[in-house]
Amino acid sequence: MICNKTMKIFTILSLCLYFSSTIMWAEGSESATPAPSLPYESSSFQQMRTKGMIYVDKTMFIERILDLDEPPYILLTRPSLFGKSTFVEMLYHFFSAHRHLFNDTYIAKRFPQEWTKYPVINMHFCFATSIISIAGIDKYEKELEINLWNIGKTYGLDYASSYRIDFLIKNLKAKYGQPVVILIDAYDSLFKRVYRKHVDLIDKFKATACKFYHMLKQQRNNIKLVFMTGISRLFLSDFECGVSQQSNIYDATFSKNFSSATGFTLEEIESNFKPYLQRLADHYGVSVLEITENLIESYSGYRFSLKDDKTKVFNPISVIACFRNMKIGNFWEESTYTEDILQMMKNKSKNTAEELYYYSVGVQEVRGMYNDEFGPEVPSSSLLYNHGYLTIKRYNEKSKTVILAYPNIQIENSILEKLMGKSYEPMCDHGMNISIREHDIESFIDFLNKSAFRKYKLLQIDKIDESVATKHILDTLVSNKLGAIYSTKIIDGQDGQTVGDIDIHLQNEESSEYLPADMALIIEVKCGHSAVAGMIQLFTYAVKNPKSFRQKINNVLKKDGPTYSYLLAINIGSREGLHPEIQEWIAVPYRDGKIFADEMVAKLDKDKDVSEELGTSWKDEIRSWNNKGLTMDTEILVWSYLTSHRKIFFNGKKNKTLIPT
Repeated sequence: MICNKTMKIFTILSLCLYFSSTIMWAEGSESATPAPSLPYESSSFQQMRTKGMIYVDKTMFIERILDLDEPPYILLTRPSLFGKSTFVEMLYHFFSAHRHLFNDTYIAKRFPQEWTKYPVINMHFCFATSIISIAGIDKYEKELEINLWNIGKTYGLDYASSYRIDFLIKNLKAKYGQPVVILIDAYDSLFKRVYRKHVDLIDKFKATACKFYHMLKQQRNNIKLVFMTGISRLFLSDFECGVSQQSNIYDATFSKNFSSATGFTLEEIESNFKPYLQRLADHYGVSVLEITENLIESYSGYRFSLKDDKTKVFNPISVIACFRNMKIGNFWEESTYTEDILQMMKNKSKNTAEELYYYSVGVQEVRGMYNDEFGPEVPSSSLLYNHGYLTIKRYNEKSKTVILAYPNIQIENSILEKLMGKSYEPMCDHGMNISIREHDIESFIDFLNKSAFRKYKLLQIDKIDESVATKHILDTLVSNKLGAIYSTKIIDGQDGQTVGDIDIHLQNEESSEYLPADMALIIEVKCGHSAVAGMIQLFTYAVKNPKSFRQKINNVLKKDGPTYSYLLAINIGSREGLHPEIQEWIAVPYRDGKIFADEMVAKLDKDKDVSEELGTSWKDEIRSWNNKGLTMDTEILVWSYLTSHRKIFFNGKKNKTLIPT
């Protein structure tokens, strides 16, 4: 019989065990329910769905695949460890009609009826990456036959019926009465090694690949789908004997419809990893909002569509590693940094790492393939983009140019520390200087924001006043040798009195090495006020005191003075729990003494119509002048209809509303 004392001890221990198992997770969270486990050691779709792991639902992309013309040949390339294999396995189980693995997913709700079961050839081309010799080509073909035969055996076919891809497809269709689905993961694994290590073998391996894809083409009528993934886009133009021309290959790599097929969007992280976000925030003693911002800066920023500039995704492996280790650290270097790319970059100048802050290339380089178009010398931009070290920042469809840049701090620090050989605190110098030289105000503001206000994030300072913010912007511009001048006075031409100050005046001088000689920036800084208010202030200076303003800014007394200037209003603010940063800005061209409001570029923090905001405020300003018996020179302000140069943004979206005249 157990004594009362022993029973009490047993009860206490039991309670301790119970609470330790629940409080361990529930501390700081809204619920005591244990969070689903992280898929850290396995990327298997089946294990995620059967072992209680978190699965970010990507099944909506199955429907998009089904909507394509049949039989589609689809290629999707992404950096390594970005979820491609999980995506392929998801397709395998869907077309195999393993419906139990799709409970509560988008596709199960979208198609509640019984699913059609198709024979699936699921291949991973990593099986022969060690075969990179002339003698190895025959061995590679033999290994390919064995892999196909092993697939055939699972469907009850003998060697003679399945050792060739065309035989296997034809016999599966005949046996099951359904067209065949072919899934090829890492289709480029062997060939990209050949290109980078054994250029002399390119033609031989091309012939082998061409033979394989030619067989696919012959079985077109027996195929439901061919879906291929890889890191690089390998000589697709060389597959003329295969699938590229007559079979209409669909390259999903840059498609808007597949921009978030792999990786995690911010919305997916917030909805699927909510308990882990809270736990990480509690660990650092900050708000969920602030920890989310840290994750965005560290692991997000990847853009895979040329035309979709809104969809940015996180590196999934880094996010999961962050939650598992309860640490916002650098997990990319540990998983994907290759000696080949590091050596390639080391062979270039020391400035290469900084140049990658703002890397302008032709779109064909980003679309570049390992083929005869470039020969064995594949552009470094293609390699860096394919492997995830650079991502698409901007795309100019008219000029067919792409701006590539580091996607996030994790990649930025990895490359800088490796190439510079030491710990390096980047200041985005190159990107800021090049973007202003190219009149790319949007990128210039982005780099200025990172440089001038990154320290506040590190110091956890959440509030600054206008004078301090102006000083830090000025110091950043001066350190980048952009010729910044502090507090330029605007003089009233009639009575000689000062009517106002311009916070920062950027103009080419002896101290300016990077600002173009024909360009100037007039910057008005606000803290906690709208950028609209700052721009109205600049408008007022220019219209009310045109002669003084023009002399100070356009410097008409000098023959070599600037001919193309911008009025730039900046609002520094901080949302709750976040460090100060540039939240709003408006840039308006000012040249030849006139303000071209119809060519403005702007980004407002809230969902505002910048045209309406600015127009209403300007009308109020004019009304106040009229009440005082003052008039304005209507010729100075050009405020007309939308022009081809017009680019208005709010919340990152184009605003087509016209400015009122």
